Amino acid sequence: MTNNELHIYAPVVIPTLCRYEHLKRCIDTLSECTGADETELYVGLDFPAKESHWEGYRKICNYLPTITGFKNVVVIRREENIGATRNARDLLDIVHQKFDRYIFSEDDNEFSPNFLDYINTGLNKYKDNPEVIAICGYTELGYNYSCMKTYPFNAYPIVGYNAWGVGVWFDKKPTFTTTVADEILSSFKTVFKAVKLNQGIAIHRMMYRKRSNATGDLLWRLYCAFNKKYCIYPKVSKVRNWGFDGSGSNCAALTFYSEMEIDKDKTFEYDNFEIKTYPEVKVLQKKLYGLSGINLFAFLFEYLLYRMTGGTCFRDIKLIRKIMQLKVTLKNITK
Repeated sequence: MTNNELHIYAPVVIPTLCRYEHLKRCIDTLSECTGADETELYVGLDFPAKESHWEGYRKICNYLPTITGFKNVVVIRREENIGATRNARDLLDIVHQKFDRYIFSEDDNEFSPNFLDYINTGLNKYKDNPEVIAICGYTELGYNYSCMKTYPFNAYPIVGYNAWGVGVWFDKKPTFTTTVADEILSSFKTVFKAVKLNQGIAIHRMMYRKRSNATGDLLWRLYCAFNKKYCIYPKVSKVRNWGFDGSGSNCAALTFYSEMEIDKDKTFEYDNFEIKTYPEVKVLQKKLYGLSGINLFAFLFEYLLYRMTGGTCFRDIKLIRKIMQLKVTLKNITK
């Protein structure tokens, strides 16, 4: 953090249960970040819900007292299983009693040495800017999109959101009702508005995730799009995600994310860019979150199917697989 910035350090909030190896990697790399010694760490340890949780849970119980490198470590142990969503929400309620901001991470992230410097500097820099609602540590530029090669700054504002290591101000945090996902999916007008604003992927994923209530980050993206808000992303990712190994509650097994390159610098100083939609970022957003061509056709088919069945078909795993196979077949035909 540069000398002319206020040295305000947000607490880091991490909910966990039984993924010992993930949590250890997450906290060990976080403790090596610049500014960790000024940072309070809050860990919410949920209680095992089934036998397979116990081995990892016990390892985490033994690991937590050994954590060093932080200003303070607070561990909240649940006496019964309350689930990932409530575990995270209750942990944030505790933090909110003392802080006006927070850094949230799930237990499967690995961090660059300058992650905390980047997030905290951003939280201080944009605190009074109503257009910016979060500082995100992960960037999809790991996909090497050519559209961003001419973008000249080391971070960028985008109408999007990613929760893999994110800094948020409590007074800017949007609140969503328990029925908001249903309300969005039941409105043709809202759905097509999202598609027009290059947020069709959020609607698509929401149809599949709604059954597990894992729609939080998707709702944030739609909130940004509908209210003209931005999140700040780094041009070089500060986060590597290890959650796509099949151990997570919502993620499939993929290797790309854990192989992604991340920043190795110890400090970060923001380039002087404006809060606006840059041409390169507009193209990036369309590639990341928009729908076109065969993907748009497939989405319309799936959405109509969702509406005709009231969403029940998306609880049928066999049917979902058939839909995926059809999408692959159609894509091959159109090549």
